[in-house]
Amino acid sequence: MKRLTLLRHGHAQAQADGGDFHRALSKQGELEVARSAAAMFAQLTMPTLAVASAARRTRETAQQVLDIWAASSSTLTRPPLETTPRLYHATASTMLEVIEELPDDVDHVLLIGHNPGISELTGRWLRRFPQYGEFGGFSTAGWGSLSFDATAWSAISAPQDAVLG
Repeated sequence: MKRLTLLRHGHAQAQADGGDFHRALSKQGELEVARSAAAMFAQLTMPTLAVASAARRTRETAQQVLDIWAASSSTLTRPPLETTPRLYHATASTMLEVIEELPDDVDHVLLIGHNPGISELTGRWLRRFPQYGEFGGFSTAGWGSLSFDATAWSAISAPQDAVLG
């Protein structure tokens, strides 16, 4: 069984020296991420790996979520965080390629990315669940978690269950 938790980065500052890639989380974004981290922690197990876009706001989102989760339990091991430029404004198809290349010994991945790709990918999978028929995409720091009956990431297809936050 594989679990994939998808998280859109929190609200970012309007601009930054160096351009879009370097925009940091805003105070609003930090609050959004804290709320999402608490909701995820209440409903999910700690991921075994976190993968984020290399953009500053997604790295900051990932670090904040992992910090909150680690502080919430002294018995949980903080997962490693990998960043990749491939997820910066990635399409749903590129995100799926990154997911399919994940190591098969990892059972739960937290993937932090950008819209519209992260919402499009999640929406593809949510179509099979009538209760999520109105899914219009993630707001900032929005998240969803899906489980797949597969032993390899390259074999995931139709999710078995889904939770949206």
